[in-house]
Amino acid sequence: MDDRRFDDLARALAGVPTSRRSGLRWLIGAALGALGGAAPAGRAAAQAIPCLGAGAKCRKPAACCSGICKKKRGAKSGKCFCLADGKACTATTAAKCCSGICQNDQCTNTCSPGTASCDGDPANCETNTNTDLQHCGGCNQPCTVANGTPACVAGQCTIAACNPGFDNCNDGPSNGCETNTQNDVDNCGACDFVCPGGNQTTATATCVNQTCAFTCKGDNYDVDGDPTNGCEAPDDGHNNHTPATIRSLGSKSCDNSSSRTSFSGRIVSDNRQHLPAPAGFDPTTGAAPDWWVVSASGGTFCSNDLVASITTTGGAATGTCYRLTVETNRVTRTANVSGSGTASIPSCSGSCYTDGTTIRFKVEKTCSTSESVPESIGYTVSFNL
Repeated sequence: MDDRRFDDLARALAGVPTSRRSGLRWLIGAALGALGGAAPAGRAAAQAIPCLGAGAKCRKPAACCSGICKKKRGAKSGKCFCLADGKACTATTAAKCCSGICQNDQCTNTCSPGTASCDGDPANCETNTNTDLQHCGGCNQPCTVANGTPACVAGQCTIAACNPGFDNCNDGPSNGCETNTQNDVDNCGACDFVCPGGNQTTATATCVNQTCAFTCKGDNYDVDGDPTNGCEAPDDGHNNHTPATIRSLGSKSCDNSSSRTSFSGRIVSDNRQHLPAPAGFDPTTGAAPDWWVVSASGGTFCSNDLVASITTTGGAATGTCYRLTVETNRVTRTANVSGSGTASIPSCSGSCYTDGTTIRFKVEKTCSTSESVPESIGYTVSFNL
């Protein structure tokens, strides 16, 4: 509308009563806004017509944008263009700017399956959610694997590989490569490889650097070398492996007949570590000695001589890996024997001990583990004073 036509309307309006003049002035402004026309400078009342909000009805071809009727743009009738996706179109409505157009709800994501817009711009669908480790299966869903390398496959977080020494033994990706195969006795070196002997009360299974081993408990020995049955050979239970725990045979006189006595025990050996180790245990021989003591009461007509022998059974008949030692307050005598044989201490006639003293007996294995095989031998010592 040019200035002449606007002035003609203004002069006509001047002759209208005040109440009607206000209504006509509003209608003229609406007509100008709907037509996209603009009043000359100084006529601000006719420049903008308020509407209810983005998307509200305006007389075509105008549209309601930012709360006022504006001329439409482009080919999308009834819509108005905005500047930045995701931004509010007005300060008073929930309309959002989606792909350059004001909409009265949240922007609709039109990305194809396996893609998403994770950068805040719904128009570009820049992320492949089938393979992206930071957006696996959806935006902001990082794919991580404990003790391993992750992979996003078809939108699912999976395990590409486990770090050396770790494995996924529960077959689930949620806790990653959860098993340390370097020290797990139930998964030693690989999943489900259970170290033998771990279910035995006589042994403790261990996994060290992905290799199974086990230790024997106390006076239990692995003589047969089979870890599946643990440390299957117990000692005799006398618990007399040190001088402090020596086992007493009581008091004996010097009469050869009444003092004749024998005692028995067992020496067991292996190549295993013992935790806890028995008292007196010698890792060199893989065995613990036995100690016995008798009180020699003597007498007026006693010569105080000493005779003793040892018999072994259950061991190797070759070599002399076992020893009987007899100690008095005057002499020490020894006899070496195989694991299956008999030997006597050298003769000691007269004054081998004094009345009222103690005589100690020690039975032990003397060969090292590298010189002999593990075995469990029984022994019997016979003596008279």
